[in-house]
Amino acid sequence: MSDGRIPVVFEALGAGLKMFRWVVLALLALFLFSGVQTIQQDQVGILLRLGKPTGISPGQQVKSPGLVLAAPYPIDRLVVAPGPKKAITVAVDEAWAPLDAGGDFNTIDPLEEGYFLTGDRNVLQAKLVVRYNVTDPLAFRLLTADPEAMIAASVQTAASQLIAETPIEQARRAQQTAGEGLANGVLQRAQQRLDAIGVGVTLTSVSFDELHPPRHVSDAFNEVRRAETEISTRQRIAQAAANRMVSQAQAEKNRIIKEAEGEKAGKIAAAESERRQFEKLYQSYRESPKSVWRSMYVGTVEKAVSRVGKIVFAEPGSRVLLSGDAK
Repeated sequence: MSDGRIPVVFEALGAGLKMFRWVVLALLALFLFSGVQTIQQDQVGILLRLGKPTGISPGQQVKSPGLVLAAPYPIDRLVVAPGPKKAITVAVDEAWAPLDAGGDFNTIDPLEEGYFLTGDRNVLQAKLVVRYNVTDPLAFRLLTADPEAMIAASVQTAASQLIAETPIEQARRAQQTAGEGLANGVLQRAQQRLDAIGVGVTLTSVSFDELHPPRHVSDAFNEVRRAETEISTRQRIAQAAANRMVSQAQAEKNRIIKEAEGEKAGKIAAAESERRQFEKLYQSYRESPKSVWRSMYVGTVEKAVSRVGKIVFAEPGSRVLLSGDAK
């Protein structure tokens, strides 16, 4: 009976070995094909072989979307990065807190809640939104430990520098003028810093998503804004009144000038007429002085008689009355 069990044991061992062989082959196949991976359409890949990128040039080292044949790990390792057309958004809120946040309302702890110092010694809190594209996947994935943290730090530094040079009212308008002025300056300075470090990204836009004074001073700040609005309103009213007065004064000036010019023209015309009459009389006088003198004398007497009621010429021994009614 023991002799009968021995073939059965050997048959079981043979079957087990055969199964083990197939398991080993399956595991070996899975291991060999474990390096085959797929790069998505919005990504690029870098194949590392023993820790170094495969390919001679940077163009060969960056793999396009699709299937990548690679040796199993740890021989080969595929590192993926965002493609150059994929826009990535990062929020920079190290110097921002919502107005409804709790905590102490008497002081600001810069370790717990950051803020920006403006050029006129006011404080602002701002959350920025940064959009960028990866232009150098090798630098982005292999040379930078935490690229998004580096981007946020660069934008935060650039914003701190520029806001420190800007009055608070001008800085507050940055939320409505994205891409211009302050926001554009932050983008340029942050890009210069990132290029110097070699992060491998291009910033496409920087905008101020939220911007306000800290909640600790928001009430006082709003009071100041209301007062400034009142001042601005009164200034506009005063300027409008001044403009009306200037317009009226200008119209009065133009009227006076026009009247004076008309009077001037009339006097010049009268003087010119008198000049012509005098020249005509002078010409007649040169031709016949006695006749002109007589005519002038008679005219003068007639004019005098027309203005006087009576003229009496007294002669020795008699009185003579000439002329009559006065006009």
